[in-house]
Amino acid sequence: MFVIKKIKEYIGNYFLNQELKKISRIKKLLNYTEIKNIGILYKFDSENTYNKVSGFVEKMKNDNKKLKALGFIKDKKISEKFLPKLSFDFFSENDLNWYKKPDNKYVRDFINTEFDLLINLDFENIFPLKYITAKSKAFLKTGLLNDQSSKYFDLMIKMDNSKDLDEFFSQVIHYLSIINKKGNN
Repeated sequence: MFVIKKIKEYIGNYFLNQELKKISRIKKLLNYTEIKNIGILYKFDSENTYNKVSGFVEKMKNDNKKLKALGFIKDKKISEKFLPKLSFDFFSENDLNWYKKPDNKYVRDFINTEFDLLINLDFENIFPLKYITAKSKAFLKTGLLNDQSSKYFDLMIKMDNSKDLDEFFSQVIHYLSIINKKGNN
């Protein structure tokens, strides 16, 4: 089973790299104050994760940011209690092809949205989230520093063996607030 998983991963990465050769995107290094439209990608593995992402979305909305969150649920069925939120969409195992490429309306819309900032909260290098990050038309992409996904990010955050979402959110805002700051020529 492990061998089949590795083969699927290899094929998925191969096709992703072929697709990326055909597209280009505009990159912009934006300061936090310039960012208006944010996309968030995450693995929905617990209600705690969902609540932390929801809290971050609410904080950003209070800062006049428009947000869209896309969560990946490893189960084949999405719980009804998480569906009503306007800023949240989901996809599941049912929306993946045999080598884990995601495809549904929410995924296509997310990829084609020109977010000022894409925040990838994947701490496990899950292929569907990596695929969406790589294909996204976001101007600035940020995520956790790691060897496997670094070529898809413009800004990477190093976390010392911590997978705390609150700390990650704090670091993203901190670095975005100091880069390309107006008045620092």
